[in-house]
Amino acid sequence: MSEMDEKTYIPDVLVTKYFLSHKVSKMIKPTSEPNTVVYSFVYKCESFKKYLEYSAKAAPDLPKKNTDKFNGKVTAYRKVMEAI
Repeated sequence: MSEMDEKTYIPDVLVTKYFLSHKVSKMIKPTSEPNTVVYSFVYKCESFKKYLEYSAKAAPDLPKKNTDKFNGKVTAYRKVMEAI
């Protein structure tokens, strides 16, 4: 993970105050393309209601802001999961 991830992307999300914690994982297998590194950023939210609030108020600005910072070398998408 680049220094930029640690110093910009993660703090940009956490400063919104919608998340309780986060975890970063690096995909080892399967690899989609040679010389490509895939990371998963997981953020724990207090409730689905809080996530919806984040999605409406804070999330719309983050993808473009961070895509611009990474010079188009990043693909981002969101998935919502429930811990069981």
